[in-house]
Amino acid sequence: MRHGRAAKFCECGQSLVVVEPPAPPRTFFILSAFFFGVTVLSARLAEKNGWVYFPLGGLLFASVAFVLGLRSWLWFKRNGGD
Repeated sequence: MRHGRAAKFCECGQSLVVVEPPAPPRTFFILSAFFFGVTVLSARLAEKNGWVYFPLGGLLFASVAFVLGLRSWLWFKRNGGD
C-alpha cells in the first residue's frame, strides 16, 4: 500500500513522522538579547532626537525568540538532550 502525504503510521506499525530536535536554547536566548538590545538602543536614539517611536517590531522579535528559547529548553529537558 502506498503512503499518502498525510500518513503518520504505516499498516505495519512503522512511524512515518520524523521529529528533529530544535536548535539549542542558547541560540534563541542570544537572538532575544540581540533584538532587545537593538530595540532599547533605537528607542533611546529616537528619544534623544525627539522622534515619536514605538518599537513594536523589536519587541515582537525579542519576545518570539525568547518563547522559542523556552520551548527548546523544555524540549531538551523532556527528551534528555542538551
